[in-house]
Amino acid sequence: MTRGQLPEVLQDWAEELFCDLFGVYLLGPTFVLASIEMFDLANVLAIDGAIDETAARSHFKFQQSHPARLFRLWRQTALLEKLGWWDEISDNKSHHIRFIDECRKFRPGSFSFDTPCGSKIIDAFVRTIESVEKEVERVTKNLRNGEGRANEIEEFANLKDVIGTHLRQAVVPSSLYIGSRFKRPSAVVLLNAAHLFYLSGIEDLMSNSDKPDPTDIMQRDIWMERVENWTTKGLEDIALPNEGGG
Repeated sequence: MTRGQLPEVLQDWAEELFCDLFGVYLLGPTFVLASIEMFDLANVLAIDGAIDETAARSHFKFQQSHPARLFRLWRQTALLEKLGWWDEISDNKSHHIRFIDECRKFRPGSFSFDTPCGSKIIDAFVRTIESVEKEVERVTKNLRNGEGRANEIEEFANLKDVIGTHLRQAVVPSSLYIGSRFKRPSAVVLLNAAHLFYLSGIEDLMSNSDKPDPTDIMQRDIWMERVENWTTKGLEDIALPNEGGG
């Protein structure tokens, strides 16, 4: 890479980071969980709970076209913590949440860029993060739901267990009976709660079935697909009033 290419490289990295943080601002933890799957990163967490450095080696390396995959996860998880989401999901026992917790430990020196002065280039890019975050916040300001992000996270804290109970009982979680009235969760709250249940609650769901063997891979696949279908149906139900439906 030549000195003249450096501005374009930094711009490409900033665009990738902007898109990542945009997704976290709009969707919360479910975007980070989806990124783990998309980047095929779940397998870099060893049995002992630490990052397997051999399996993760290539994911720590920056490329000219994009930041290191684990760098992107690091910044996504940092934003989750900044926004207040982390406190609401950190008690989940799934493999993915443990992986996110490990990502929180990274530092700029954890990453490499195979080019002269690579570490200095990464340090320069890190100094742009605050500016990128501010721009994402500005752009997303008018795209939030009417209640605002803080209320959305509070709603998630109040409803995640109720949504999990519905899914555990094979009920579409679009209308929740709480106290003496029904309440519809927001789409973001439902999506996040269902995603966490998908990662950690399938065995509970299977235990309520007529084939409660959690080691049966085919049955797990069937129930995981059903959770996806119930979540999709719930999201469709929530959207109906906005489309003029009942």
